[in-house]
Parts: sequence; structure tokens; C-alpha cells
Amino acid sequence: MLNYQEIKALFPAAVLADSPHPIDEITYFRHKNQYIGIPNSEFTPREKQLLKLLLPQSKLSVDNKLWYQILFQHKTIKTQESYRLIQVKFQQADPLMLKAWQNEIKEILPALVDILVLERQQAILIEAFSGEPFSAADLKGIFLALDTDFTFSTKLFVGPFHQSDHDFTNLLQEEKQLFTFGEDYLRTVKCVTLPQLSVPYFSIHSAQDSYLLASLYKDWFASDELLEIIPALWSNHGNISSTAKVLFLHRNTLLYKLDKFQIETFIDLKNIDQLFLCYLILINYHY
Repeated sequence: MLNYQEIKALFPAAVLADSPHPIDEITYFRHKNQYIGIPNSEFTPREKQLLKLLLPQSKLSVDNKLWYQILFQHKTIKTQESYRLIQVKFQQADPLMLKAWQNEIKEILPALVDILVLERQQAILIEAFSGEPFSAADLKGIFLALDTDFTFSTKLFVGPFHQSDHDFTNLLQEEKQLFTFGEDYLRTVKCVTLPQLSVPYFSIHSAQDSYLLASLYKDWFASDELLEIIPALWSNHGNISSTAKVLFLHRNTLLYKLDKFQIETFIDLKNIDQLFLCYLILINYHY
């Protein structure tokens, strides 16, 4: 059997790891109690077949595949938490640096439950809702710093939080379409979100056919507390004082309700893009 040093001599980019990592650009082979990882670009298909004969190819455990099944095979989630999907696309990403990048992300975002590196150019971060998750602006700053540290160039799509009873395969599919649209529509923007894209995207796509919007309606408007406030706020162009007057509410009472909604949903109705998104959802799924 070949040892690691012999393989390293044949494939200089080979690495030795304690466990295989879910990176599609690297193939892992079991070696004693560890794993040898070789970037797929380093060997031909024939060489890969020969290595399989000499070394058993490792398989990722079911645990590592759980969120792959949730996101791509309609597997249901058993927990009661809410999650958001953060899509990351890379330019000039070295696959051998991706593991270090993942470790750094986990330190910065402790609520991450998994990271799927689907290919060299794309990753999906799955984050559970915790007390004060980072805003899109915060994440933009974080990834700008990481780009400098790892000499990557990244673009992000930060999705909304979804309750766990939805079909995340359908949600990801639509959010991927939004990200692709956003890359063309907001080419110079590093971090894009659903509220930023809701006007241009749903002006050419049917909001009534959107699984994403339908799921957000169920998540955000189970209570009827905001059903009067949102259209009134929209009609008054987001003006708090005018809206409070129309609804016969004290201004501070209205602000309290808006702040409560923001804590629960991470949506700020004082932001015109986020207000429009909620109004769009209500006129398609409630009124």
C-alpha cells in the first residue's frame, strides 16, 4: 500500500486530514486512521481509478449529508428552529484554502449548523436564528475582511429566516434564482437580499406562484397584528407619525409594534424595501 509521502511525491497538492470534508473539488482516500485529500484537478480519471484500487475511497457520514438531503432531496427538518440560507459565490478560490475559510466562518458565526461547499465556486451556509443575528450590512463587512485574508473574491445572497416546517429544497431553488437575477441586476453589489430584489424580480415573475413568499406569509403573519399597519404604512410612504394618526395609535405604540416585528422576523418595516416586500406578500396572500 502506498504511504502518504509516496502519494505526496506523486501529487504535491495532496493533504492529510483527520476527517474528510464535504468539498466536491477534493477526493478523499482512507489512509490508516486518517484521510488523504487530493484536488480533482491534480489527477486524470485513470489515475483516480488506480488510486481507488490502492486506497479505499472515503464516504461522508450521514450526518455530513443531512443538510444536503434537506436542501436538495426534500428531507424534512425535525427541529423547531428557524434557519436562513446564505449563498456564497467565489472567484479565484483555492480549494485547499476552503477548509481554513470554513473554520474561520464557524468562529465568526457560531449559530451556523452546516456549510455545504458544493463546488469550488459556491457554498451555502445554513444559520439557525439566534438572539441577534448579523444584518446583511454586517455580513458584507465580515466577508470583505475574509476576502482580504484568504485572497478570495465573494458575492453573497442573504436569505430571510424560515421556520423549519417548510420545504427547504423549494426555498433554496427559488433563492438561487433570486441570487442569479441579483448578480445581473446588482452587478456591483457584494451582498444582496430578497427585499433589495423584490421590486425588479417580482415585476417580471409572478408573486402568486412564489413558494418563498407563500412560506414567508405563514411565518410572518400568523398573528393579525400587522395586517392593518403594513398597508397604512405603505400608503403613508413609510411615515410613522402619519400612519399612527390614521390608525389612531400613539406614535410610540406603533414603533413598539414595528420593533417587535423586527425582533421576530429580522424585517425592519422602517426600511422601504422591506416594507414593500411585506406589502407585496399581503396583497398576494391575504387581501
